[in-house]
Amino acid sequence: MWITEQIGIDSVLRTSRSLGVWTPLERYPTTALGASEMNLLELANAYRTMASGIVAEPYVIRAIVRDSGEIVADVRRGPVPSLY
Repeated sequence: MWITEQIGIDSVLRTSRSLGVWTPLERYPTTALGASEMNLLELANAYRTMASGIVAEPYVIRAIVRDSGEIVADVRRGPVPSLY
C-alpha cells in the first residue's frame, strides 16, 4: 500500500499490463493487494513473468501424443487408459 501511495495507482496498473494482465482492474489503492478480480490464467502468467523475467503468451496443452501417434491424453476425451 505504501508503494502504491508513493508511485500512484496508474503505475501499478501499467505494470500489471506489462505482466500480461488485460482484465480491467479497479483504480483503488487496494488493487495493489489483489482486491481486483482477474482470471487465473492471467494471474499465473503474471507470476511466471515476475519469476522468469520473460513475458510470453501462455498456451494450453490439448493432447499428449507419442512418436508412434498414440494419443496418451486428450482434453476432449480425458486420460486414455494405459495397457501397461
